[in-house]
Amino acid sequence: MDRLVAMTGRKRTYFYKRFKMLTGLTSNQFVHRLRMQAAVYLLLNSDLSITDIAYDCGYSTVEFFDNRFRQSQGMSPRALRKSIRLI
Repeated sequence: MDRLVAMTGRKRTYFYKRFKMLTGLTSNQFVHRLRMQAAVYLLLNSDLSITDIAYDCGYSTVEFFDNRFRQSQGMSPRALRKSIRLI
């Protein structure tokens, strides 16, 4: 986000207010949503370990990734991967 702010040449507060107005999300919510979309895609379409997916999606610990994933998706990353393999 810092790079985007710098590219606009605007003040940080202006950028974040405008970003929320245009997207309906804070920058943190937007980044979280992108990370979750990437994680779901990787869980369903790769054989990467959950640990690798957590780190690839920008999470510093697997535990934090697991908690955020459960809050967002209503199930654990392992449960999502297992459910698709049952189909």
